[in-house]
Amino acid sequence: MRFWKEHVALRVSLILILTVVGLGMVIGGWKMTGQMTGLIIMLVGLVLLIAALAIYNKPFQDERRRCETIAACRASAVPCPPGFVCAPMGRRRETDLDLLLRRLNYE
Repeated sequence: MRFWKEHVALRVSLILILTVVGLGMVIGGWKMTGQMTGLIIMLVGLVLLIAALAIYNKPFQDERRRCETIAACRASAVPCPPGFVCAPMGRRRETDLDLLLRRLNYE
């Protein structure tokens, strides 16, 4: 991640190239409606656009250590109260099943 923060010119040029080529391929493939090659060209263009987004987002990713296994992640996490699911970024919300059971008075 530090690489992308330090090489801004490379990142911007790659994003620009991938976006222009990807949009060109999507539009070019769209003009070939009804042909399999048009679909393939559009899909390749879509992959290039997603790659441009990934390069754009790379410097903003958290540099925190990622868990190697699910068990390690669960062990390091703060436990949620019963009936809750820990959502990303620490927000807590009830599961759909809990809401349904409460509505049906099965608690």
